[in-house]
Amino acid sequence: GKCDSNDGLKGISLLDNLKLITVESTKIVGKIGSAAKITTEAKETGVNIISISQPASETTIQLAVDSTSASRLLNRLEELKGSLVKNVEVKDIDVVGIIGCGIRKKEISTKVLSIAAKYDPLSISRGISNVSLTFIVNKGEGDRLSKELHEVIVSG
Repeated sequence: GKCDSNDGLKGISLLDNLKLITVESTKIVGKIGSAAKITTEAKETGVNIISISQPASETTIQLAVDSTSASRLLNRLEELKGSLVKNVEVKDIDVVGIIGCGIRKKEISTKVLSIAAKYDPLSISRGISNVSLTFIVNKGEGDRLSKELHEVIVSG
């Protein structure tokens, strides 16, 4: 749909029982196809990537995946150690998403980001048409963050 100036925030989602797999290496810096290789490993092991992130330094690739399938991808990534991958780390996480055209308004996005900052998100990403924000936080923090963000929605 379309956004208008009266639109606010509409909803929140919370995904738990997830793992954040962080692939680290200087061998992937500036190499065309490095991220594609990592995501292909996920595809070939039947692992759905819920969220993906890579900093401009290109030294890490972070993948949020379901905990039940994470071990399949981890085993495959371990096989790449030495050739493409230096290190693989795994962390239990929650993912919180907030959606609504209101996120485009500076005063609302500032409030949302300020609340999320208290949880020191591991990653923040924007969704399609800049009407959503997704926060990856440590396991156990997603429920509290989603409740705080819900208060922003109901307070208008």
